[in-house]
Amino acid sequence: MWDNSAEMWGRIFRPRIRERISLAPDEAIRKLQASLASTDLPVVGLVSERLHHGELRIRKDERHFWSPCLSLQLETEGTGSDLHGQIGPHPSLWVGFAFVYITAMSAACFGLIFGLVQWSLDMAPWALWVVPAAVLICVILLGVSRTGQKLADAQMVMMNRFLLECLTDGREREPAPPE
Repeated sequence: MWDNSAEMWGRIFRPRIRERISLAPDEAIRKLQASLASTDLPVVGLVSERLHHGELRIRKDERHFWSPCLSLQLETEGTGSDLHGQIGPHPSLWVGFAFVYITAMSAACFGLIFGLVQWSLDMAPWALWVVPAAVLICVILLGVSRTGQKLADAQMVMMNRFLLECLTDGREREPAPPE
């Protein structure tokens, strides 16, 4: 169901789902709502029948810092639907990581420009030290995110199985067309 294999999960930030299912979007959303209400798994979610959209998360009592969230969109395709999804960390964690990356890269650019100006004016280019420091911060953050992905792997697999069982009933699925 994932666009990438399990061994690739460590190589990308947010795995994506692309799947063609035999259910119409309205029927798939109703089935997802019913499955969420009756499951024993620690999965909760909000779904919109009107927008054909859903957000799945881990129940609060089972959630940890790295618990994933799954965003789904269903689009009509013939008699069935195309399911598009993206799994990643909680949005607030994702925004925090993006903020640190953007701040570090902005500091690196500023440090490089300021350091080159200092150097061209025959001053000590102390600002150039910001560049390797910012790169180091990004490398550390990448390592932290990889660790988080590994810690969230079991919950990602559980959400994937829940969605697969809910929307396909074990029937043969058609692969979604490549984009």
